[in-house]
Amino acid sequence: FLPLALQELHGQSPIVAGYMMAILAIGWTAAAVFTAKWQGRMVIAAMVCGMAFCVIGLAGLAFGVTTLSPYAIAALNGLVGIGLGSSNLHVVAAAMRHAAPGEESITASSIPTMRSLGIAFGAAAAGAVANAAGLTDALGKADVARAVTLVLSWGTLAPLCGFVFVLRFITLLPRNRPAPAIPTKVG
Repeated sequence: FLPLALQELHGQSPIVAGYMMAILAIGWTAAAVFTAKWQGRMVIAAMVCGMAFCVIGLAGLAFGVTTLSPYAIAALNGLVGIGLGSSNLHVVAAAMRHAAPGEESITASSIPTMRSLGIAFGAAAAGAVANAAGLTDALGKADVARAVTLVLSWGTLAPLCGFVFVLRFITLLPRNRPAPAIPTKVG
């Protein structure tokens, strides 16, 4: 719904709105590459900060989609992308690393399934919220503003839940893992 808002509320052409939305993918890719080799506490920071960036970006969009400049909207969308790129890879890796013994394959197969379900239900929910907010084919500015604001507001709940789940996951991680045994030479 952001491209629609950029076009209808901010007078951007479809191509410019599309490029502004591509900033999310660029931010996601850049953050994923930048954080890919992080280990230890840096992984925890990537997961927590990534989810926080998503919440901040979406909340900023929800509260400012009608009043912010198109460039600020693109920047907030980029922040969401940075958050996704920072956290996604590490959350998936942590889920795999901490799968119960014998459940590694079901854990691996459930990750893309859950992602697909999230995308499908999220898109359906966004459409339902937009329709309930009065979005019609007429695309009046007031209708678009109301619908996009509500969709983004409700959409902020997903990364907010993700943030809470990441914090909970971190509290479940073992704190004092025994140090690996150092082989000694005998003889």
